[in-house]
Amino acid sequence: MAVTLAEMTGQNREAVLALRVAAGQEQFVGSVQDALEEAARYPDAKPWYRVICVDGEPVGFVMVSWDVEPQPPEIIGPWFLWKLLIDQRHQNLGYGSAAVRQIAGLVRA
Repeated sequence: MAVTLAEMTGQNREAVLALRVAAGQEQFVGSVQDALEEAARYPDAKPWYRVICVDGEPVGFVMVSWDVEPQPPEIIGPWFLWKLLIDQRHQNLGYGSAAVRQIAGLVRA
C-alpha cells in the first residue's frame, strides 16, 4: 500500500468530489465540496488540502490549517487538522492514519 498526498488537479477533481463517507458519518465529516467551500470562506486560515491516494487512486481528502496565526474562535492554529475524509469503500484500511502521519512529518519538518 503506497499512500501519498497529491494536489487536487483538473484530472482528479471529479473523482475527489465523488468521494463519500459511510452512511451516518455525514453529520461528522461532510463532503469534499463542503470542505472546499469552507476553505474559500476562511482564506486567512491558510487551508492546505491534499488528495489521499493509494497507488494513484483517490481514496480520501485531508485539509489542514497551515502555519497560521490563531484567531479564535474562527481560526485555530498554527496547525489544525481541519478535515479528514476517507471514502466509504476504503475505510478501516489504515489510509487515514498513514495520511496523518505524513502530515505530522511535514509539520515537524
